[in-house]
Amino acid sequence: MEKITVWCAAFSWSVNLWQAQNAGCMLDELVVDESHRGRGIGTAPLARIFMEARTRELLVVEFASAAHRETAHRFYESHGFQPGQTKLFFKALA
Repeated sequence: MEKITVWCAAFSWSVNLWQAQNAGCMLDELVVDESHRGRGIGTAPLARIFMEARTRELLVVEFASAAHRETAHRFYESHGFQPGQTKLFFKALA
């Protein structure tokens, strides 16, 4: 039987320097294999992240998502996330 990775998640804890009262968790990655999406698989790691954030008495969980990821946005909104006012900037170095 072939084994595959269905999901992975990465998160980090931080104190936001410009909004220090909102110490929180940055969800760096939450990826579910495309062929397994829509089955609730991403809910378990997200619940674990929420639990860990509460244990650490953090106040927010935030993440960045590409504008075209509308299905992912609906998933996050269904778990209580709200769109923020932050604009993501980047500079390609190569």
